[in-house]
Amino acid sequence: MRQHVTHLVAVLALCAWGCNSTEPQPEARLFLEVKEVGQEKVEVMVSVENGSGLFGAAFDLVYDAQRLSFESWRPGALMTSGSSAPTGAAALEDGKPGRVVAGIALEDPRMVIGKGTGTLMVVTFKKGEVASPLEGLHLEQAELRGAGNAPIAVTVQPSK
Repeated sequence: MRQHVTHLVAVLALCAWGCNSTEPQPEARLFLEVKEVGQEKVEVMVSVENGSGLFGAAFDLVYDAQRLSFESWRPGALMTSGSSAPTGAAALEDGKPGRVVAGIALEDPRMVIGKGTGTLMVVTFKKGEVASPLEGLHLEQAELRGAGNAPIAVTVQPSK
């Protein structure tokens, strides 16, 4: 699944541009924001700051499977704010709880997001019976891509 999601972002960009620019982009910061939804669910917003020129992202969302269970995902406000619709995927790695492999990109790779601060994806989890459901929740293998499929330097902020 990881290869599929990572390649989704890369292939969409390469097909449209037919090039692979290596110009460095400004450093971006990827972080998690969490919102309680009633007593049984939490929404985890995967957000970016300073991701200007962003085309797509891929990342793993790692969690304790006894504390949370993956339910669904949807594009975040940053990815739906422009004239190009987003496409993406999020699923359990190898169908096993504990790691959601995710990727999202604009459908029209000629378009990039000018203002690069906001939510990329919202992932919904059901809380388990164990206390402190967010303990251990963090991002791994994060990758951001910009115009011409150029990598955007990214720092992942540790979860609090």
